[in-house]
Amino acid sequence: MSIVASIGSRLSGTDLYLHARNLIGVRGGAYVFDRYQSLIRQDAFAALEKDEIDEIKGNCRRRFGSAVYYPYMVLYKTFDQIRPGGGALKDWMPSDFFNRHVLPEINHDYRGISRIKTLSKRLIGSDFFPDIGYVIGGRLFDADMELVRPADFVSANRDNCSIVYIKADDTNSGRGVLRTELTAVNDALVADINADCVIQSQIDQHDWFEEFCPGSSGTIRINTLFYNSDWPRKIAALLKLPFAGEKYTQYNVIRLAVRDDDGNLDQFAVDDETWNLTEGHPDSGLKFAGRAIPHFRDAVEMCETLHSRLPHIGLIGWDVGIDSTGTPKVMEWNAHNPALEFAEMAAGPMFSECGFEEAWR
Repeated sequence: MSIVASIGSRLSGTDLYLHARNLIGVRGGAYVFDRYQSLIRQDAFAALEKDEIDEIKGNCRRRFGSAVYYPYMVLYKTFDQIRPGGGALKDWMPSDFFNRHVLPEINHDYRGISRIKTLSKRLIGSDFFPDIGYVIGGRLFDADMELVRPADFVSANRDNCSIVYIKADDTNSGRGVLRTELTAVNDALVADINADCVIQSQIDQHDWFEEFCPGSSGTIRINTLFYNSDWPRKIAALLKLPFAGEKYTQYNVIRLAVRDDDGNLDQFAVDDETWNLTEGHPDSGLKFAGRAIPHFRDAVEMCETLHSRLPHIGLIGWDVGIDSTGTPKVMEWNAHNPALEFAEMAAGPMFSECGFEEAWR
């Protein structure tokens, strides 16, 4: 069956809506409902039957103590059925169960520390962060946390970058980001900033990413787990690509799974906003199948090494860019809410050997 080809529909548009509403119900929430409806609108043959729903509910009662978690499992299985060779019920973990029972136990009270971007480089102690300065309490600091005048800051960094990104603490998904020229960092700009911020140099991304989205920065999300083991390990990876005109990845991106340790891509991606499936980037037209992310193993090794310096935290999502020399750089990291639903659905199951389903008992 073709993934995104028009194959005809055994249900009308109204019937698809009613089927999704009756299947997911209010309990599933708007997020799951909208995405399930989008999937079956593209491939009506992926719509689940009552016996499949009953199987999923029974699986949830047995593994998670309640059928209340079944909507995410429905979404995961529907997405999997559209993929060639997919469709069998797997040991996925519903996002709402994970966020409620597992994440607080493995990341503890340290979850929020990743939201303090101005501490990341100093906390982890790595030059893989492209930080060149900070604005804290209305004062400008250089990369070594030394107070500096804006004119001296610009002079010190002029040879290394021309564009900077100013990112506020306690933000993610591209929110709270200002992209500006280095020379715009002056007394007035610093005085205007009303939050603690990190200033990062722009990464001149690898040509491989430029092919997909020229002038826009693509990133890799690498999830690492440091739990009941001597060393962190990658459990999933995704590629996030912005649309044309977006200078960096925000909350609305093209998202697809990285299928193996060599960085080979899944053959199709999902538009975050509409959940439309696509076999290539909608702007450049480049197909995903048969392509592999360059220097992917280096990026994974970097993330695992950095995670080893944070043993208090069990799960981290790293947003990584690859620069023009092939060097990975950490754009940001997330331990507060790594947003695992797509990773679990497209690259999982990630936790089938961890015993996390026992967390509710």
